[in-house]
Amino acid sequence: MKFSFLLPLFILVGLTVHAQQPISITRTDMPNINDTFRYSTVDNLLGLIDLNDTGADMVWDYSTLGSFDQRVDEWVDPISGTPLIYNITFSNFFDMDHFSTISAPNVFGQFNQNFVAIEEVYDFFRETNGFFANVGIGLTINGFPLTSVMEPRDMIYEFPLQYEDNSYSFAQYGVDVPQFGHFGQKIERSNTVDAWGELTTRYGTFNTLRVTTILNITDTISIQGFGFEQPRPTEFEIKWLGKNIRTPLLTVRGREVFGQRVVNSVEYLDSLRGFTASTYPPEPEDTTTNPVDTSQTGILDILIPDEVLVQPNPFTDAFQVRLNLNSAADLNIQLLDITGKLIHDFGRKRFYTGNQLSSYNLNASVKPGLYHLVITDSNGGRLVKKVIRQ
Repeated sequence: MKFSFLLPLFILVGLTVHAQQPISITRTDMPNINDTFRYSTVDNLLGLIDLNDTGADMVWDYSTLGSFDQRVDEWVDPISGTPLIYNITFSNFFDMDHFSTISAPNVFGQFNQNFVAIEEVYDFFRETNGFFANVGIGLTINGFPLTSVMEPRDMIYEFPLQYEDNSYSFAQYGVDVPQFGHFGQKIERSNTVDAWGELTTRYGTFNTLRVTTILNITDTISIQGFGFEQPRPTEFEIKWLGKNIRTPLLTVRGREVFGQRVVNSVEYLDSLRGFTASTYPPEPEDTTTNPVDTSQTGILDILIPDEVLVQPNPFTDAFQVRLNLNSAADLNIQLLDITGKLIHDFGRKRFYTGNQLSSYNLNASVKPGLYHLVITDSNGGRLVKKVIRQ
């Protein structure tokens, strides 16, 4: 009888230890001035993220996500870390609705094309115990510093952020561009906290809330007195937030096309590391500089990975591939985009022992950007090179 009482007790204790509780996100979980965060960009978007994994006490294991590229975001003091002239708008004590407590360089960076040069672009935010909001933007166009406030504020999050919370906000801004006209946006933002649970990436394992954001953005443009509005396709952002992390642990972005969500980018908080391929289904992580499909490594007996070179890289319309072969082989060379979509198949060709040099051309329809050059042998072994068309 003694053991019959203890057994349910042990089971209950075990379940209590294993079970999680949903976290609550507050102002303390938002970024601080001088915070810097490193993100890894995923190289292969096919089959790696299940957008339908919603609900309570979920387990998301994304430990096989690779690193196609990395970037570092920083958060700065809106007074000392941005052009002083922007402070007239965003450090105005007479307009506390748009008084900024923290700022960050805009992720789109600089732009210089068609006689329009845009630089020193900053987003300005306000953090309170009740919300985290974008209050406006500062930018310099053709040497003219411009600012515009969000009216009303673009509410990124409302606190406390808890499971099954929903929120909606509308914001708009506009800037008059010298010698051009007017540009602005109307932003509708809907947030749903649709899941909570345990998230694992290469950065670690964390208890998280999952927030799905639907964005409907309309560009408002006026050129020499002629104005029009241009709605964008509906966009979505799915973010996993953790306690005391101060930035999303994982972010998925994309667009809704004919009622289906199409993923454009995946990134996650990470430490400094080299390029490694994502694997699906999960396989042992490959930490080589030039990743090889670990399920078919026979190609390593044919090619010397460090001596596979793409020249020039970046390239414009043409490039050359230099190979050093240990033995003759039939190799197929293809160009894929970062979603895994085939862009161009250069066909299969016989390569012989020693150094080989082949030239390839792309037509004008292939847009500038990041791509994968995939070299495949007759047994399915693959070697992948990152290339850039400029």
